[in-house]
Amino acid sequence: TRVIEYLGERISHAEADRRYEDKDINDNHTFLFTVDARTVLDAGVGGNAARYINHSCDPNCESVIEKGRVFIDAVRDKKAEDVVALDLRTSDAFTDFFIVCTGTNRRQVQAIADGVEMALKAKKVRPTHVEGYEKGEWILLDYFDFIVHVFLPSTRDFYALERLWGDAERVEISA
Repeated sequence: TRVIEYLGERISHAEADRRYEDKDINDNHTFLFTVDARTVLDAGVGGNAARYINHSCDPNCESVIEKGRVFIDAVRDKKAEDVVALDLRTSDAFTDFFIVCTGTNRRQVQAIADGVEMALKAKKVRPTHVEGYEKGEWILLDYFDFIVHVFLPSTRDFYALERLWGDAERVEISA
């Protein structure tokens, strides 16, 4: 399950070296990702919510570079479907991102939510609020800067968050 995308400024390798030449190699507040031979993503700038989630929460989390974009993946074996991130930062929303995904049955919806929560808990990131776990039709995990919504297909269709937040940039994410 894709948790969130690292955003930031795309810079050259030389610029990355210049910016961080005085930083200790073990400084955990530097989020640089080599995207390709010419480009580095400096994810430590630009109000990036992903910077609060350490990308190395192995074995439950890993950073993945796909088509020049950097994502945090959590618990791939849970098989979430139709994973979408909605970038709400330019809206009047109460959070920066929605991560929306679907499980095929209640047990899978709960397993996906458990997997996301476990992966982030390993990095000492806990939800401020969880709703809907008992019923397993729509589980909401509120991490303040982003909210994870895990739905049954019929519940996702009924509430249609992607339509409701239609002005948000929609980022299709492979599970």
